[in-house]
Amino acid sequence: MPRLSRPSHALPFLATLAVSLFLLAVGSDAQAQVLTASVTLTWTASGDDGLQGRATRYDLRYSAKSLTGTDTTTWWGTASAISMGTQSPSASGTKDSVRIGGLVIGKKYFAMIRVSDEAGNWSSFSNLATIDLTRIHTDVESLVLGSAPALTVGAPYPSPTRGQAQVSLSLARSGPLHAEVYDARGRRVRSLHSGTMEVGPHVLRWDGNSESGAQAAAGVYWIRVSAQGIRETAKIVVVH
Repeated sequence: MPRLSRPSHALPFLATLAVSLFLLAVGSDAQAQVLTASVTLTWTASGDDGLQGRATRYDLRYSAKSLTGTDTTTWWGTASAISMGTQSPSASGTKDSVRIGGLVIGKKYFAMIRVSDEAGNWSSFSNLATIDLTRIHTDVESLVLGSAPALTVGAPYPSPTRGQAQVSLSLARSGPLHAEVYDARGRRVRSLHSGTMEVGPHVLRWDGNSESGAQAAAGVYWIRVSAQGIRETAKIVVVH
């Protein structure tokens, strides 16, 4: 099984992602005639050294694009990062899970996970889990089990960053969306998006510059995303 280059903090096996509780919730956008669903991905937590200890951090991403060939790094770099919030890896052998909302019924998505130990060593990539929403019947009355999150915003990546960074988000239905970068004093630095955005997952990118084109100073920044009456804020740190 694959190992990291630093054996003192090895993560020698891959987490296996599985789609459990396949359809959890469905929302309907009557105007766009789009149905969205929420699903749960589950996996077994690994330790920070095989079955020993406890891992420190997860990085879980998904995309509507399939992985072709062997270029996993390119797929990973363009996939949407799922916000894990305050969730830390559980003890080795324990089931962990995360819910993803705003997935469009009729599409197919793919997900992959990596695990980090306390020394910052990352495991290899897991299997590519398939979330197949093409086989679900679109009878709204029989599908509605709850309501999918209207807006989900992931953690900016990378953070800290020396320049470019990205943040993933997912919309349960199409509509206006505004995303802006603010500094620690609450001053607006840059607009990332202002206008209509389609339902589903998206990735917004910040080049690390202000609206004037000047490089943003080192410090703490906040990406504020507003849509459908909801505001989500994500912290990002810039270093030079």
